[in-house]
Amino acid sequence: MNSNTSNPNATSKPENTMRRIVISTLLMILAVGLIFGVTGIAKGTTRNMVIILCLIITGALIIAIRGNLLVGKLIAPFGAALTLLFAAYNGKGFHDEILVGAPVAIVMAGLLLGNWGTVVLSVFLIAGITAIGLAEINGIVQSDLSALTSFEDIITVSLMIVAMAFVQRLLIKRLNNSLEEARRNAEAQSQANRELRTLQADLEQRVNERTMQLNRRAVQLQASSEVGRAVSSIGNLNELLENVTMLISERFGYYHAGIFLLDRAGENAVLRAANSLGGRRMLENGHSLPVGSKSMVGYVTQHREPRIAADVGREVTFFDNPDLPQTRSEMALPLIAAGKLLGALDVQSNDAGTFTQDDVNVLQVLADQVAIAIENSNLFAESREALEASKRAYGSLSREAWVNLLSGRTNLGYQSDSSGSIQPVEGGWSKELVQAQREGHSVKIDEKTLAIPFKILDLPAGVIRLKKQTTSQEWSEREINLIETLVGNLGEALESARLYEDTQRRAERERIASDISARIRESLDVDTVLQTAVLEMRRALNLEEITIRLGESNGQKSP
Repeated sequence: MNSNTSNPNATSKPENTMRRIVISTLLMILAVGLIFGVTGIAKGTTRNMVIILCLIITGALIIAIRGNLLVGKLIAPFGAALTLLFAAYNGKGFHDEILVGAPVAIVMAGLLLGNWGTVVLSVFLIAGITAIGLAEINGIVQSDLSALTSFEDIITVSLMIVAMAFVQRLLIKRLNNSLEEARRNAEAQSQANRELRTLQADLEQRVNERTMQLNRRAVQLQASSEVGRAVSSIGNLNELLENVTMLISERFGYYHAGIFLLDRAGENAVLRAANSLGGRRMLENGHSLPVGSKSMVGYVTQHREPRIAADVGREVTFFDNPDLPQTRSEMALPLIAAGKLLGALDVQSNDAGTFTQDDVNVLQVLADQVAIAIENSNLFAESREALEASKRAYGSLSREAWVNLLSGRTNLGYQSDSSGSIQPVEGGWSKELVQAQREGHSVKIDEKTLAIPFKILDLPAGVIRLKKQTTSQEWSEREINLIETLVGNLGEALESARLYEDTQRRAERERIASDISARIRESLDVDTVLQTAVLEMRRALNLEEITIRLGESNGQKSP
């Protein structure tokens, strides 16, 4: 049994329609046959033939219900034709039932069996009608209209059936053409619908992909902004690099981020910061990669351009690090500031094919920000070292100058009393003043008298002795703190005064030298130049005597 009989649900819609038509036709023919047999219209042999026909149609009906339509298709039109012929034979000949039922039988044959069914059924009807007509003409069949039957009637009815069959064929052909065109249109519409659904699905996928890309780009831009804020707000280089790797890992979703900086020789890229556990182990071990080595960082630091490894499993020459075994894809970008290569930014993911050109564009901007921050930090460190060196050199020279100044003037100082007069200090230092300078803090000589030491460039320079009036209260902590602040300003003022005096003396020396040089150059005569030099140098330097001699000594003693 075929699949259609075993599974009625598997049949197509046209087959179900055809089966309903066949079953309906068979039921109609069976009903007509039963009416002829039960009511007694058919008698004798005709009645027996009607019963046999009903049995055949019942069998065909059962077969059609079970799914086999061919038997039903054959029996339905031919059963209808037989029923018409039996009715004509038993009734009024072909003057009544044949003229009414023949078109129905022909249409039924054309619909169920096609052109060949129409032709066969037409031949069958013509043969039956001819037989019945001849039987009526010869008196074998007697009816009320038998006397009117002639050969012309037989020919006319036969030609009518042929014409009906021809028209039926044309109609079926046109109907088939219309159905074929409708089928093609339906297929074209179905194809267009499929293409539209495919296009819709493709557009939805593109929109989803574009939406995901835009969301990812928004996240990346936000992360870049956060890294930019961190770069501008953190001054310490080590803290900056550590924060950058953490932000890149958290905001971009990469499980490892590391920053390499070139050593002083520019031959190796040294890992300076990393966020992952493996990266921290690499930091502890002093991990470094030679410039130009077979690694992502080595390639980037040599060629100064970004590089992506979509699947490091296939590019083992670029990556082989047991501290980061989960890496499936990697991207490295150069850190360049003002045309100077500083190192490389290395990011790694545990998914293959993670990095795209868009990631390169976004992270390269971030890498440039980091490079500028690193360069600024380096320049700041160099400037600070130069400033410290300058301060040390200046402090050393200043302390040396103050040592020379104080060693030559042991009693340099002044005092002022209630009268407002200012007088130089005379006599030696009291033990309280010596104690205050030696211990470096304030000393109360008594309730009214206070000794406060002061320094110039961290060099103990002197002591201030302050005494209140007898009617005043003793020194308070607030007053002592205020005096100590003023004393600190005194040291700065003294250093400024010393620098001014040095500047004045240097300017005076340069002026004197310039005047003497100008006077000497006024003459081109050797004797005149020597005489001018002796005179001007004695006056400028306030000397008692000066001698200038030319020539070699030749072992002679000076006078």
